[in-house]
Amino acid sequence: NDRVGILHVLSTFKAWPLASKLFAHHAPPGFQDQFQRGALLKRDGQKTDWAGGGGGFWGGGTRKDLHGMAQESFRYSWQYGHIGSYENCVTFPTAGTSSGGYVLVPWKPTSHWLTSMADRPVKISLSFGDLTQRAAETPSAYVFFGSISELSGVTTTVGLEFEFQAFSLQLRLGARSTRLQEVLFGSALKTSETAPISIEIDDQRDAFSVHWQNNLLMGGNLGSRISNVMSRLGERFRVFVAARAFDHQWVVCDCSVFAEPVSAATWQLCPQDQRLLAGWQREEKK
Repeated sequence: NDRVGILHVLSTFKAWPLASKLFAHHAPPGFQDQFQRGALLKRDGQKTDWAGGGGGFWGGGTRKDLHGMAQESFRYSWQYGHIGSYENCVTFPTAGTSSGGYVLVPWKPTSHWLTSMADRPVKISLSFGDLTQRAAETPSAYVFFGSISELSGVTTTVGLEFEFQAFSLQLRLGARSTRLQEVLFGSALKTSETAPISIEIDDQRDAFSVHWQNNLLMGGNLGSRISNVMSRLGERFRVFVAARAFDHQWVVCDCSVFAEPVSAATWQLCPQDQRLLAGWQREEKK
């Protein structure tokens, strides 16, 4: 008397990463190990005992096939304004509002290196375009490290906020709260996927730095009081972004997953990730 559900996945949709994860979740007992080794679809030219010697059924492909599909899916999402992830990078849109409401960076939760930023150094790279080209007056891009929660209509923020404008950068304790530092730029800050901002915070939540190309924009020590508060966040430590008064398609990469240090001089996303968007163009929303 068990209830049974049937899902028809059309044609090569079975080769999509989402379908692979769906099939792996519902794998029959005893076949899970088979599914972990690669895609869940045999290509038409391959043979499999599962389908009586024919192709086009579960249980095949290669890990390279899966990576290729995931990479193309990521680039498509970036180009056309959708949410997508590939290994340590994620792309997603945010809508420009007058207040610049925060959006949680949607890291891929199944990646072993992105499950948590607790107790490890933070090193991310991101881009928000050329703020001088925005039609809005004084547009801002925000990045927040910490915890944002809401209870009974009251929003509580614990962490560090970086506000980027075309000619300035401000660091605050708490979202839109206590200003800790401010720097002014002699020339406009123009970021891109090949010239992103890099932000680093050490594992003790004390020392931090912000780089753009070869330049250190801001850095220093936060002090014991702030670092103690940040360290106590533990698993609640997250990354949020926002854009005030302009829509933007973000690309955010977690560069702390690589053992080798990344220098500001070679920073393009993470050096390992610049290949993702090579040769692709997208229309920025003005």
